[in-house]
Amino acid sequence: MVYNALAAAAVGRIYGLSIEEIKRGIESLETIRGRFKMIETDKFLVVDDCYNANPDSMKAALAMFKDFPCKRRFALLGDMLELGELSREAHEELGRLAAESGLYCLITYGEQAKRTAVVAAAKGVETLHADSYREAADALLSRVQPGDAVLVKASHGMALEKVLDIFYEEHKEAEV
Repeated sequence: MVYNALAAAAVGRIYGLSIEEIKRGIESLETIRGRFKMIETDKFLVVDDCYNANPDSMKAALAMFKDFPCKRRFALLGDMLELGELSREAHEELGRLAAESGLYCLITYGEQAKRTAVVAAAKGVETLHADSYREAADALLSRVQPGDAVLVKASHGMALEKVLDIFYEEHKEAEV
């Protein structure tokens, strides 16, 4: 999104907008679901970035998430699809990156993401591999506490928004 913002700023300058006008425009941007959408509740923060994933975007998301101000960091990471021969190595590298990103707990979903979990666990990160959306949502529901932050990222074909739907619905019910 940084590159998009820079491109928009350049176009704004070409058309005579002031830096302040460009800043206000960028600050007012409302992201859409699955595209680094931050959902803040009174108890926790969810970064919904489950529309697209590749090795570079995963690396960038984890690097950004590492510095989030929160009590504990959780990540739900799914498969990066369409990597072909690079898939195994990329998912193992993701496990190394996850281990270095200060996560309290890593939850994975998908056949390739199992490799991510194995590598992260070997590096000392608490991990859980979920075999269903329900299992992934339950893993979050049973662990996330007030002050925590959750990053959710995978290729769109993994449909991790289904996990978030369950998580939000059941979290809401638990508050009643």
